[in-house]
Amino acid sequence: MRTLESLSPGETAIVKDIQHEQMASRLISMGLIPGVEIQLVRKSFSGATAIFRIRQMLLALRKTEAQHIILK
Repeated sequence: MRTLESLSPGETAIVKDIQHEQMASRLISMGLIPGVEIQLVRKSFSGATAIFRIRQMLLALRKTEAQHIILK
């Protein structure tokens, strides 16, 4: 099972599911829905956060949040 935090910079994937119920509603309202293409733009120096591109939007997520997002 591959998660969002495993992407390398520049790599693109398709979101399959969000495994954290409370976080899912917040992320879905921001456009992070199953079936959407997501790209890792860059990771922070410490690796604790990362910036992702969803359509024309940039979204910063913590590593712990990205671990709950399952990819196809």
